[in-house]
Amino acid sequence: MALKSHRWALVCFVVRPCRYALGHQGVGIIEKIGPNVKELKKGDRVGWGYQHACCGYCDPCRTGRETYCPQRELYDEASLDQGSFAPHAVWHEAFVFPLPNALADEEVTPLMCAGATVFNVLYTYGVKSADCVGVVGMGVLGHLAIQYAAKMGCKVVVFSSLGDKRSEFITMGVKFAVSVRRPVDALLVTTLVLLE
Repeated sequence: MALKSHRWALVCFVVRPCRYALGHQGVGIIEKIGPNVKELKKGDRVGWGYQHACCGYCDPCRTGRETYCPQRELYDEASLDQGSFAPHAVWHEAFVFPLPNALADEEVTPLMCAGATVFNVLYTYGVKSADCVGVVGMGVLGHLAIQYAAKMGCKVVVFSSLGDKRSEFITMGVKFAVSVRRPVDALLVTTLVLLE
């Protein structure tokens, strides 16, 4: 098995013919570990998400923002046989995460992609408990964004076209909801600060 870099600790050495395996977020049990694995062990229950690897050397990687690594490896772009529906996968230790036994597989799996995506934005942009967070849309990302921001103590404002969902929003911690009766064709963001 050829590796791009020998510095990575690998989990689950399984070599098999590959085509394409679907699934970009998953949960599994470690069956084997490579010699450089430091934190995980055989039998650990772990989850993984959209990103498979990064260079480890660029500024984003060295500052905890490996999602922005120009050499990152993502599902559907690299390691096409490593989807969560595959019977086995080989992953870098840095991109699998130990999971608490209190959460069932079906509860934790969405957190590996949508949950990580939303958390990454809240973390990267330094959202604090005193902030007001606006969420547009109530898909998986929107549901998790609302819950994360509310649990952080933020005031959450929701814009949704799903009709009157005010009671659902309130149970999730929303302070104010704008129910849009038809899909929004254009959203104008008019702020006093320049958006990046």
